[in-house]
Amino acid sequence: MKTIVLLLATSAFAAPALAGSLDEVLPMEAAIVAPAASTFGGFVTGYYGGASVADDGCCDYDDPTYSYYGIEASLGGGLGGGRLGWQLDANYELGSDSADYYRAYGGTAHINFDLSGYKVGAFAGAGYQYNENGNDGGPGHWYGIEAARGFGNVAVAAQLGFASSDNDHDSLDYNNEFFGQVRAHYFLNDNIMITGNLGYGAGIIHSEPMDFAMYGVEGTMRLGQSNFYANAGYEGLWASEDNGTEDVTNESRFYVGVSMLFGGGSLRDIHTNSTPMIDNSFNNLLAVYTSTLD
Repeated sequence: MKTIVLLLATSAFAAPALAGSLDEVLPMEAAIVAPAASTFGGFVTGYYGGASVADDGCCDYDDPTYSYYGIEASLGGGLGGGRLGWQLDANYELGSDSADYYRAYGGTAHINFDLSGYKVGAFAGAGYQYNENGNDGGPGHWYGIEAARGFGNVAVAAQLGFASSDNDHDSLDYNNEFFGQVRAHYFLNDNIMITGNLGYGAGIIHSEPMDFAMYGVEGTMRLGQSNFYANAGYEGLWASEDNGTEDVTNESRFYVGVSMLFGGGSLRDIHTNSTPMIDNSFNNLLAVYTSTLD
């Protein structure tokens, strides 16, 4: 052990002299580039919210208001010196009005690579979605392509894919129906973030098309010097059957939550490098609403 310490100390003192000697031998263009720092990191978030239903007469609700809560987590990192990236997401959500309304959970795996500054890749996921009021539900899965990139204080992500649901009520099954999402993070600094998102998806209700849209905004701020962050946000949900000619529902959802970050990076680091892609919560609600509108 003493020998190792002595060698390290000797190397440290000898480095300036050695560097001066190398300057005479190696051209300046041969400067050694340090490997990229690890991008591993992620977050766990717990949240609670309340919803107001504007058009509850059309659909399978017990009450025009309901509460919901959930937990979600994402983690990711880099491979091959940062050229390849991976991300894993999981979430669980329960909605309740006069009784339990719905429950949904799922997970998604992402893989991407760097293409001229863009993170470009593919994803696949699966979950289970159940409507307690409609007393039906079943497993679902989704897959597609996606991309993300940072532009200064803004980080943008988008995905396109196809989703399927195998409901207990066969007339609510849908296979490889299109969905798409976009999301933008704006960083006021490394530890304060505003997020906006927009998503659209299609389903089937008794051979009729269903349209589902979700949009929202969220604020996230670090709590002191801790690894915990406070979240507050709004989500709007809109769903209709048969291109808006039949059942239509609108909901407003407000929520608060707390996130814990891990991996050592800032809020900006985590959301632009470790976990830049969109999670699967949209697909869970899309499957639930085939039963809600039925």
